[in-house]
Amino acid sequence: MAHHDDPPAEPDAPSAPDAESGASPAPTAEGAPSRARIWAIAGGAVAALAAIAVVVVLVLDTPGARLARAVETTLDAGSAGVTVTGTASDVPVVGDVQLSVAEGELDFEAEAARLEREVPFLDGLPIPGLGEVGLVELVFVEDRAWLRAPVDLDRGWVRLTGEPDPDERDPATTGPGVANPLAIVSLLRAVETTPEELGDEVLDGVATTRYRVEVDLDAVGAQLGEESADLIAALRRLHPDGQLPVDVWIDDEDLLRRIDYEGLVDLAGLAEVRLGTTIELEDFGMPVEITAPDAEAELDPSLDALGELDPLGWLEELLERVPGT
Repeated sequence: MAHHDDPPAEPDAPSAPDAESGASPAPTAEGAPSRARIWAIAGGAVAALAAIAVVVVLVLDTPGARLARAVETTLDAGSAGVTVTGTASDVPVVGDVQLSVAEGELDFEAEAARLEREVPFLDGLPIPGLGEVGLVELVFVEDRAWLRAPVDLDRGWVRLTGEPDPDERDPATTGPGVANPLAIVSLLRAVETTPEELGDEVLDGVATTRYRVEVDLDAVGAQLGEESADLIAALRRLHPDGQLPVDVWIDDEDLLRRIDYEGLVDLAGLAEVRLGTTIELEDFGMPVEITAPDAEAELDPSLDALGELDPLGWLEELLERVPGT
C-alpha cells in the first residue's frame, strides 16, 4: 500500500474573544510596547514639558521682560496718584535744594495729568502777566498743556502748547517735556536696552525690585517720533552723551512704583550742579476726571513763552539771587 505524507498543518487562527468575558488576549511582546517603555515615553514627555516651562519662566522673568510688563500693567490700571519731586545737589553756597514738589493724578487711558506744584525757595519770583510764583496748577491732556497760578485765579489758564495736529500726532507720546510724568512712562515703554537688577527694596511698606536701565535717547527719540523732540532735548541737557540712566522700582504685582533719574548740568556758567527727578506712583485705579480748560478761560496766548516753567530756569534764577555765584 502506498504511503502518503500528511498535509502541512494550518497556522493557528487568531484567538477569538472569550465568549463569556468578551476580552481579547493580551498583546504579544512584539505587537505593543511594554509597560516599562510606555512609562519611559511618558516620563520623557513630562521632562520635555518641564524644560519648556522653565525656559518660558526664565524668559518672562528677565529684567527686560519685567520692565516691559510693568509699564503695560501700570497703563492697564487706568489711573494713579502721583508725586513728582525735583532736587538739585551741590549748588554753590546753598548746597542741596528741593526745587519743586508736585502732587496730583494721572489718567493713562485719556493721556491726561493734573498736578499742583509747589516751588520752594522761589516764592515771589514774578511771572509776566500772572504775578508771583506760589502754588501753580498744571493740566496735560494728550499733547497740550495749561498752567494756572492760584495767586491770581481770576486770570484763568495759560496755554503752554499750541493746538495739536491730529494728522501728525504720534499715539506713543503723551505730552511735552519732563514736566509731565506721563512722558517718562512713554519713554520707558520705548526702551529696548536690558535693565540691570539692583536688588529688593521696600518703599512705603511695599516690597519692590529695583532696576537700572540705560536709555539711549537717540533710539528712543527715533521710536517716539518728532513730538518727543522737546522731551529728548530736555533730557539731553542732563546727559549730553545721549545715555540717560533711569532707576525704576517694580512691585510684586508688576506695577511701577517709582522712577528716578538725574544728570549733571552747567547752568549758564554759574555752576555745575546735579539735577534729579523722582516720580512716585500709588492708588492705582483711583477715580479721576481731568478735562482741558475751556477756551474762554484761557489768557492771552502771547504768554506761550513761559514754556513749562523749566526747573532749570528756576535754579538759574535762584543762583543769580545767591551772593557769590
